[in-house]
Amino acid sequence: PAPTGLIATGSITSRLLADRWGEIKNVKDFGATGDGVTDDRAALQAALDAASAAANTTTSASGQVPVIIPDGTYLFSMSGGVGLTIKANTHVIGFGGILKLMDGQATSAGTSYYPILNQSGGVNQNNVMVESVVFDGNGANNATYTVCDTITLVGQNVQLLNCTLKDAPDSGVMFSAVDNSSIRGCFIDGGRDAGIYVNASTAPIASIDSTVSGNHVSNFVYDGITVKRFAQNVLITDNIITGCGQGFTSQDFTASVPAFGPNNKLVFSNNVLRDIGNAVGSPATGGGATFQAGVDYVITGNLVTDVNLNGITLSGTTGAVVSGNVIDGVGESAISLIARTGYAATGNLIANNITRNATLYGIWLRDNTALACVGNAVQGNLVQGTASAFRLDSLFAGSLIRHNRFDSPSFDMNP
Repeated sequence: PAPTGLIATGSITSRLLADRWGEIKNVKDFGATGDGVTDDRAALQAALDAASAAANTTTSASGQVPVIIPDGTYLFSMSGGVGLTIKANTHVIGFGGILKLMDGQATSAGTSYYPILNQSGGVNQNNVMVESVVFDGNGANNATYTVCDTITLVGQNVQLLNCTLKDAPDSGVMFSAVDNSSIRGCFIDGGRDAGIYVNASTAPIASIDSTVSGNHVSNFVYDGITVKRFAQNVLITDNIITGCGQGFTSQDFTASVPAFGPNNKLVFSNNVLRDIGNAVGSPATGGGATFQAGVDYVITGNLVTDVNLNGITLSGTTGAVVSGNVIDGVGESAISLIARTGYAATGNLIANNITRNATLYGIWLRDNTALACVGNAVQGNLVQGTASAFRLDSLFAGSLIRHNRFDSPSFDMNP
């Protein structure tokens, strides 16, 4: 007999159960075991492929077909340097499932590995969402590579939401050449490079109009979060970064690849950076937040505490606003403004910040190159608990300094 449909309570249309179940791709329906022993790569990939294929006919508002990962530990291998490929128009949702890279997959120092990637045949797979999934990079057993970031996300409308990442072989998340995309609400702990890496792969394509917010990043050898290669209009907000070699860096990559240029128009706000650069044996014993070159940074409302070097450093920036931050307990200066090779520091505003307990200076306008740094202003700041509250070097002689409150008498001039 032909199968008969069912009418759900409160609805009016009879539908086959097989049709209902088929709307959501469950990795176990494709043979995944989740037993923590079996290599589930083929089954996981089959589910991902089926979801993307089905999305061509979906009527959902997002245009994404869900793939669910139930409770269990799903081991996966890599082939040709790639593990799992998330195809376009796919929504991967974890329901207690852990995706774990198998032992011994990253074994060549000259190879770039991509355990999880949303690119296929060099084509970005856009409109992808990954939500509530646990990723175990198993970095302790995958330690030889050129690149081996746990998950690499590229392209347009890409979202990583409320996920947990641990033990990254390299960086936790590589966010590369993204547009209108976000990483939000993730817990990212432990790795050999940066927790979140906002990047670009080919000049002059850049990461633009994207957000990194509400994440907790801890215990990475280098930066908790780093941005480089001509990122534009990126919002970094409400993150907590602890126990990393450096807190946040906006990197100037121009010297290596001139076509990229510095980052511009970044907002860094309401973040907490704590216990930075203090890890024993870490090759990166750095500062809280560093901004290299670039135009129109907005750096506001951040708490920076217990930092090995400087709290906030502006290096060759133009038009940056540093306002309303609290910096407490740093090994060098709380706020440092310097020139950078090829970039003078001009038109920057340092206002209404509170600094406490800096070893060197509360605020230091510091000579670093022969470039004159003009049009800068330091006003309305409160500097406490620092023997030398403020230092002004000769190339900043034209700066406006007013209405600051220093609780020590030291105002150093270095003509």
